[in-house]
Amino acid sequence: MAAFFETVTLAEQYPTLMNRFVTAPKYQLSGQLVVASPQWNDPLFNQAVCLVVHHSQQGAIGVLLNKLVNFDASGFWEQVGAADSASSSEILYLGGPHAGPVVAMHQRKDLAEFTSGDGVYFAAQVDAMKRLVADNNGQCRFIVGQATWEAGQLDRQFAEGCWLPQPVKSEVVFEAADRMWFVALREAGNLLVQSLIGKVIVPPKAESN
Repeated sequence: MAAFFETVTLAEQYPTLMNRFVTAPKYQLSGQLVVASPQWNDPLFNQAVCLVVHHSQQGAIGVLLNKLVNFDASGFWEQVGAADSASSSEILYLGGPHAGPVVAMHQRKDLAEFTSGDGVYFAAQVDAMKRLVADNNGQCRFIVGQATWEAGQLDRQFAEGCWLPQPVKSEVVFEAADRMWFVALREAGNLLVQSLIGKVIVPPKAESN
């Protein structure tokens, strides 16, 4: 890859975030997390947690949040000034198999280009990424690539029960990659029970040793 990212804003990369599409799909999942059903063994989406960036009758775009890249990402870290750092935040996540700029998912409101909810922000500018790399106090994930669906494809998957939707929560999306799906699946189960009984479920507090 000649370059890992371009200097673009999220609005430029994902124009439907600005409501430029006036049509709507049968199931509106824009801005939602979708969690792969345990029964779904799709090669790409098995145990995936995905943020749907936009969803319209023309199709959908999302970013996977719990898949790690399997290629050398040293060129990217050199561009953001982190080539010699061993910070655990500097793991590159694979947003999907299709080309797209690197975006940073973080918790710094001052560097937000887009807000997905619950204090979860995104940025795509190089300068913002450099500042996020230098800031070791907040949580940050760098994601390259994106997942795409053709017209009606995500709708069919959702109708068939392949995806379980839920709002974006920081405690889910910043969970470790190998635990995120299990945490998100538990959250999806809680939401289902709440919808059936009309009662908010409060998890028990952890007991101290």
